Amino acid sequence: MASQRRQHETQDEFVDPEIELLGTNGGIGVVIATEHDAKPRPSCQWSGGGLDCTRPAPVFQRIGGPYSSPAQAHSDLKTKLTCGNGYWGAFATIGGKPYWLQNNVTLSDCQSVK
Repeated sequence: MASQRRQHETQDEFVDPEIELLGTNGGIGVVIATEHDAKPRPSCQWSGGGLDCTRPAPVFQRIGGPYSSPAQAHSDLKTKLTCGNGYWGAFATIGGKPYWLQNNVTLSDCQSVK
C-alpha cells in the first residue's frame, strides 16, 4: 500500500490521510489515518481488536485516499458506508462483512444507518 504522501518540511508528519480497513477480511474496523499511523498501534487498542497487545492490527485494505485533509476523507465516507448500530456499537458493512467504526469515524460519516 505504498502511496505518495506529502510531508511537512519541518516535521516528519504525514498529512494525507487515507481510509483504512483494519484486521483481516471482515475484521477490526474503519479508521481515517495514514498506514504509517495505523500500522504500529497494537491490535488491542482498536475497537473489536481483541486482547492481543503483542502485535499491530494489519491494514487489510485502503478504501479511499489519500486525501488532502481529514474533512475530505469524512466527506468521501458519506458516499461509501452503509452502517448499523448494534449491541456492541457502531459498524459499517463492507463487502458483506462488519467493520467497527473507530475513534475518528462515527455514524454521521455514513451514507445510511440501518
